[in-house]
Amino acid sequence: MLGNYEILKKEGAQYERRLRLFQSWHENVFKWHENFVFTPNKVVNWTEISKPMNEWKVGLVSSCGVHLRSQKPFDTDAHEGDWSYREFSSDINPKELMITDSHYDHSEADEDINCMYPITRLHELVNEGVIGSLSKTFYGFMGWIANPKDLIADTAPQVANRLKEEGVDVILLTPGCAVCHQTLAIIQNTIEGVGIPTIMTTLKPQLTEQMRVPRAAYIRFPYGFAAGPANQPELQKQMIKEILSLIPEIKEPETIIKMPYRWRGQIG
Repeated sequence: MLGNYEILKKEGAQYERRLRLFQSWHENVFKWHENFVFTPNKVVNWTEISKPMNEWKVGLVSSCGVHLRSQKPFDTDAHEGDWSYREFSSDINPKELMITDSHYDHSEADEDINCMYPITRLHELVNEGVIGSLSKTFYGFMGWIANPKDLIADTAPQVANRLKEEGVDVILLTPGCAVCHQTLAIIQNTIEGVGIPTIMTTLKPQLTEQMRVPRAAYIRFPYGFAAGPANQPELQKQMIKEILSLIPEIKEPETIIKMPYRWRGQIG
């Protein structure tokens, strides 16, 4: 246990169950994506935070397919996926954001972007003095990338270096579909490698733990709700605050915390 939170252990009956779930998914993913290449992080990067939370400059990165309505949509038909990214001001009106991704149901996020990309909730945490500030630029990827070789070689390092140059202290990351979890794990580990502590939310812990990430918070929600239930702003804010607060509490890489939230916002 980490305080009142449960750490997912890599042993025992529950781990064996998650491992079977991962193996089943891995065997079947090729039925839909024959060119998928499973690419776990070989080395897990790790950076600790020394500043208090109310001094953090926080950034936001997602593989949910988010971008400005005025920007070119992601290519959902690309054979190996679209490893490009979109950047925009953290001060943008959330109504100017949209999601382009055909691999999960984001219909509720189309109405409330914060259930996938909690931009408004982060601004509220700044206004309340919980965190210090936000990075000037936020980022979006479309996480369905069958072969992430160009993500690893090109776009993930670009974003990581830009965040480093801006002096961002902490990054929150949110996924979209199942394969998005692999994409996000690669991006997260790349960012951590330039010296920025990170935490990702995961809806598929059996994949996230096999990908090997610095830190993750497991939310027992379906795809399309990686930052909380739609149209429940107070619960979203509570969840994001708790998830960020785990960063200094987690002391070892590859730690996944099971959050005390169930679908429909029930705690249990």
